[in-house]
Amino acid sequence: MSRRDSTYAERGAVRVPHETAGSMTPFWGRRSFSSKAPHQQLLEQLQEQLRPPKSPSMSRTGPHDASPRDASVQPILTPNGLLTDTDYFIQLYSGRRDMCTHRWLSVDKSCSASSPSLSADPGNGWPSGRWQRWRLSRAAAGSSTYYIRPASCPRLSLAFTAACSRPLLSDHAAPQAARAGWSFKPAGQYSQFHVTARSCGRKLLSPAPVGWPGATCEAGPMLLIDRKNATLGHQLHTLRFIKVDDDRGIAERYFARQQPLVLAAARRFVVHPYFARLAKLSVPLLRQLAAKSAERPLKYEHMVTQRLVAMHTLLSTAGADDYRVEKDKCEMYRFFNRSGLPYSAILAEWHDPRAMAAELTQLRVRNASSRASSRASSHASSHASSVFEAARRWPLFLKCCHLTQGSMQSTRPLRSREWLAKHTDEVLQWAAEKFKARADDKWRATKWRTAGNALTAVLRPGFLLQSPAHLAQLTESGEQAVFELKVDVVWGRAYIAALLVNNRFPQITWALRGHSEGAAVPYDPSDPSGAFHTALEWGSSHWVFSEGHMPCVWALAERTARAMGADQVRIDIFVARHRQEGCVLNELSLSSGNPLGAHDHFLARAWLQPWLSRAYRVGLSTLPVYGKA
Repeated sequence: MSRRDSTYAERGAVRVPHETAGSMTPFWGRRSFSSKAPHQQLLEQLQEQLRPPKSPSMSRTGPHDASPRDASVQPILTPNGLLTDTDYFIQLYSGRRDMCTHRWLSVDKSCSASSPSLSADPGNGWPSGRWQRWRLSRAAAGSSTYYIRPASCPRLSLAFTAACSRPLLSDHAAPQAARAGWSFKPAGQYSQFHVTARSCGRKLLSPAPVGWPGATCEAGPMLLIDRKNATLGHQLHTLRFIKVDDDRGIAERYFARQQPLVLAAARRFVVHPYFARLAKLSVPLLRQLAAKSAERPLKYEHMVTQRLVAMHTLLSTAGADDYRVEKDKCEMYRFFNRSGLPYSAILAEWHDPRAMAAELTQLRVRNASSRASSRASSHASSHASSVFEAARRWPLFLKCCHLTQGSMQSTRPLRSREWLAKHTDEVLQWAAEKFKARADDKWRATKWRTAGNALTAVLRPGFLLQSPAHLAQLTESGEQAVFELKVDVVWGRAYIAALLVNNRFPQITWALRGHSEGAAVPYDPSDPSGAFHTALEWGSSHWVFSEGHMPCVWALAERTARAMGADQVRIDIFVARHRQEGCVLNELSLSSGNPLGAHDHFLARAWLQPWLSRAYRVGLSTLPVYGKA
């Protein structure tokens, strides 16, 4: 096992875990650690325990960005991961080309049509009309049946015919409102569901195939039987629910407010020479893509792909390995330490799996001896035992340095000292498999995957042992949870953050910057772009805003980006309740795959524009990004 140098040991605590790192409180790892789908986790956790969140009084005494959402309009998370009393766009989603795919469920502007329609996708992937907004509400307290109502036609409900053949719009005071109950079943990640007419057996709300009797896109959706493995396939019935908070129009207005602040930040920003070299290789092509934005909108994915291709080029031609500040977690935490940034304490690091195996085995022997009341003095000097025995808070987290993608399941929780002693072989088997594994961006486009895999193929395998975070109660489920904000920073300006609870995101809550610095703007469903956060996934998580944690988050994210000299970076930050100044770093990403929703195109523009206008300065550092003096 390699020991840290004295400076790193002060923050990382090789032998004894300090309770502070850079005068901040350490936090635990970010992963959800479950192989189950996020929605399945929600179902198991909430099915029996779901209840409305408390509505405590909300103080406005916190810092500028601590503006809460009004407790009187807090939504309730349903067992399937959707929010009641929250507006959604409903997209009939399918990969089949012979159906009315990628269309938005809509209502007539006069509220007089007898059935819903399917409005065409305008081409940018996001709806924008008020007549495409739908609101979910429970049919009865504690019920698993829900009403779907047009937000602009409050007296109507989405119902279905007595023959269960088509959906219709019904006055919810009329008798046929009894046929307006719907149930939801997750059909994949990112808010995709099967929507079933509650009284019609297995019939699902679906677009209809071309040639189906009486089916046209203009005639609207149908109710079809879900025949497993039939010709139609399950994708026919998939609907995607997108919060109105993620509306493209709202994202565009938010961009218009933030763009001048980003440009001003860029003029003050000092770019590390490595990122300037990357831009020299990638910006010409990105300029061409931006010029064609009318026919193919510039996306964040385009920006990241060209960055990765340029990173691979510099590695191949000049040996520049600055990308390790992201791709090698061991190097990432050394960078945090050198830069004086707060992070969860690092207790140990291994690059030899045999050394780690020997130390874990010693722990098991020591634990067995303790149970037999005959602790052997020969084990007292074991470094592994010292690390685990000295740990005052559990779980600890074993992280792979060379695997950064969440899909690689590269973090292992160690629940307790006793649990670890009993499951040593299981942990060692996992470590042996991960030591041989190499990162693979198999879910990404070909260019992204090829370049990304080339960068990670040369990394030295290794493991970190990290201390835990402080948890907070999640009232809706009763579980203890970690609260993390994934902050996208462009040109030293924190642009937007996604609030995730236990790293799950069936419904993302966006943390925003508001109209202007120093303003206190509460949540407003009619214009979330002007508030400090969008609709909360969990009502009980309002403390992140009402207690005033965002100033610490924004400041730490921007401080980290400046230390890197990175034109764009995603910074992941943990917050803990009642510790407003105690936010700490989790990780960073220069090739984030975190979904950005309607903000995707606008974040890409905010990132690219200063390169095109040359509104920046290039630093003189000769050290790699991770080698800050």
